[in-house]
Amino acid sequence: MTVTRGSSRQERPASHAASAKNSSDRLAPEKGRRRPLSSFSRFRRCDIRALVRRGLEPLRAIRRQLETLSPNEGLILIAPFSPTSLIEELGNQGFAARLEPGQNGDWFVWLWREFA
Repeated sequence: MTVTRGSSRQERPASHAASAKNSSDRLAPEKGRRRPLSSFSRFRRCDIRALVRRGLEPLRAIRRQLETLSPNEGLILIAPFSPTSLIEELGNQGFAARLEPGQNGDWFVWLWREFA
């Protein structure tokens, strides 16, 4: 498990484990108090494995999901690789991430806005 700053089925985290603004404005860091992963009640699921298998760029789908999160929601990203560059980019935009290895080389990435 690593903690880095930085379909819509809802899930809870494992116990151990259309605006005129552009997307970078909507994803910009917020100021306030830091929020831990455990403070969220719901996480949406975004499985990008099929997009990657078809050779499609998943960034647009991920950003769409992140832009529509309510203040108390996070996103579980399921990827066939460890998306470290994405985590770093989102960290610069105010998101925190928790990365967990899955089966068969897949990764689970829990994403949430770091500040309330």
